[in-house]
Amino acid sequence: MKRMLTERELEVAIYVAKGLTDAEISKKIYISPRRISTIINHIKEKWRIHSRVELGILVYHFGFIDAPLFSNKESHLFEKIAQ
Repeated sequence: MKRMLTERELEVAIYVAKGLTDAEISKKIYISPRRISTIINHIKEKWRIHSRVELGILVYHFGFIDAPLFSNKESHLFEKIAQ
């Protein structure tokens, strides 16, 4: 990673990785959706990435969140489909 994130940027990045929209994040941390968008753009510039998906992957890769690939329900569904 070329540049470190501020605490606020990391907080927003984690919410993005968890799939929240700008509006949902803004309600959680009490800043405007437009400011959230600006923060996300700063993160993308710092990390030289182009999408929220890439952001989520990096947040997961660097260990800021633990995201299992399948929940128990999805695992059981997969087993039924595989039979």
